[in-house]
Amino acid sequence: MGKKDQFILVMIRNTDMVPLGEWGMDRGYSIDYLGAAEALRKAQEYIEHCTPLFTNIEFKLEGGEW
Repeated sequence: MGKKDQFILVMIRNTDMVPLGEWGMDRGYSIDYLGAAEALRKAQEYIEHCTPLFTNIEFKLEGGEW
């Protein structure tokens, strides 16, 4: 097994679901490729862009690896 890449993950769930659905990954930004600060900036920018468009979606950030 090789080294796994590190990512900032944008996680989403539909707030219209009762009970609330599970969190699912929407997209990931590579820390190894972009650097931690840039990956986080891009993930936050994406959430800021999408929040007004999808009022029934809740967003959160997580770290992950593949």
